[in-house]
Amino acid sequence: MKTDSEAKYDFIIVGAGPAGCSLASHLAASPAKPSVLLLEAGGDNSDINARVGVNRFIQIANPELTYPYESVPQYHLGGRALKLERGRGLGGSSCINFTLWDVGARDDWEKIAQLTGDNMWNWQNVQKRFRELEDFHGKVPEDVPPNMEKYVCPKSQNHGSGGLLRTAMSSSWESFTIPVLETWESNGYTINKDASSGDRLGMSIGSTTCFRGTRSTASDLLLGAPPNLQVVTNAIAHRVLFEDSRAVGVVLVDEKVYRANHEVILSAGTLDTPKILMHSGIGSDSQLSSFGIPLVHQNPHVGRNYMDHYFSTLRFRQSDGLDSVMPYFRSPVLQAKAMKQWQLYRDGECTTTASSALYGFFKSDAVMKSREYADLPTVEQARLRLPTIPTYEIAFSSIGPECYTAPDTTPPIINVLVVIHNSQGLGHVELKSKDPTAPLEFHPACLTHPYDQRVAIEATREVLKVIKTGNFLQEGASNASQWDTPATDDEEDILKWWRERCGTTWHMSGTCKMAQTEDEGGVVDSDFRVFGVNGLRVVDMSIMPIMLSAHTQAAAYQVGMIAAEKLIKEYDLLVQESEVNYNSQG
Repeated sequence: MKTDSEAKYDFIIVGAGPAGCSLASHLAASPAKPSVLLLEAGGDNSDINARVGVNRFIQIANPELTYPYESVPQYHLGGRALKLERGRGLGGSSCINFTLWDVGARDDWEKIAQLTGDNMWNWQNVQKRFRELEDFHGKVPEDVPPNMEKYVCPKSQNHGSGGLLRTAMSSSWESFTIPVLETWESNGYTINKDASSGDRLGMSIGSTTCFRGTRSTASDLLLGAPPNLQVVTNAIAHRVLFEDSRAVGVVLVDEKVYRANHEVILSAGTLDTPKILMHSGIGSDSQLSSFGIPLVHQNPHVGRNYMDHYFSTLRFRQSDGLDSVMPYFRSPVLQAKAMKQWQLYRDGECTTTASSALYGFFKSDAVMKSREYADLPTVEQARLRLPTIPTYEIAFSSIGPECYTAPDTTPPIINVLVVIHNSQGLGHVELKSKDPTAPLEFHPACLTHPYDQRVAIEATREVLKVIKTGNFLQEGASNASQWDTPATDDEEDILKWWRERCGTTWHMSGTCKMAQTEDEGGVVDSDFRVFGVNGLRVVDMSIMPIMLSAHTQAAAYQVGMIAAEKLIKEYDLLVQESEVNYNSQG
């Protein structure tokens, strides 16, 4: 085993996504200036051209930025494998996501505070951290189209300024935006003028981590990093190094060892952190022993509790005259000109094409009155009734894969994503090889639970009903034969359509669940410590005890910030370096 006697740090963090970068930057900036090592399996992602806003829907297909993970074939989906891509390199999945900035539902954060017994998770504290992180550009009327106060009115108390992560509202809305808002409002749905208020219900124009057509990623938190923070890329972690039951370092796949004076922290994400734990000897004894991995701590909950949001996309033809996207995609000359304008001035069509974020979160009375809801545990029924918790989400976009692959023959379309929230199906991940570079076997639970099927049915029915009352579709476009929708609104037709098309929103969570005790299914305690060992924590979305009613990018930053606060307090990092007295409780 190769080792470097000089490679010693106070804290080693594995994974440079939103949680890892947030944790590393906050730890390193503390007055005590601890030495922090941030290890990232991918590259430095330094190509600014990979941040062009108009391409945010296809970055997930860039092999330099993405791990092309897939699930095992899903028997209940006709043997299809679900694509489960994850971000690779500095910034992690913030480099390939769709950039939506969604701070989530107030009641979700309060529920986590209750489950963990820790008020650091309550909405008041969570919102304060989001404001510290964010540099929001969404003032009315400066930053949005004129006369839009009816639909957008961000309040200063819900947004931050001066943080390292830039968020913004688009200065140009897609042409169908107002007709869609008017249609849903005329059908009795509310307009939510500020999607960052903690109450997500209603139709909203949201903000994104995309300012002046440029994606902001987690690596932005490392800008101007102090010298006590070292970042090493292309460093693929194999396992945690233990002495007795204490984590003392990290072993890479090339056998290089980095040692930690105080803590090792895994921030590799929901699909990779469990793999590192398993290869380190933490997991199910029967599974580890089958691959000859020595047991350090038996915990069968590692890799369980796999949660996600699942969606299908209804696709319609736009009515004539509303298209504001296809002229750009059909003209290589226009695209080249727009790219040059973005490179020189950060403006032009690369900053405005399909840049608005139109989506809504809703409760479904039909679901709440259903047998499937009544069959849920009483405590879960009560949680789903909380005032800010949605049943489903819809999101609108005029960009589909055909815009890039066959623009000349693709008609102007509206994609309506229908997303199941608070899915009751729980999947799992497990080892399939002793090779540390091989991904785990992924077993999501998409559309397996009767409640999830009921949400899919009722949400799809509602969208089909409401959208037919609008005037933004081409005549006849709500007919399945005209584009891509279920044949009818019959239950079996809707479920058949979902089984053939549904996929993941890439919001994977829960595989290293946080709980107050291991007996509650926990892998980590409320301070992120891994049960059964010392000096090891998990800080990423794998620790979430519930599935948040939100796009999870913002939550991952929040997880890193909470962990940083805990470590800074525990290790007295608020005092100057010369006065440090480390007093870890292990």
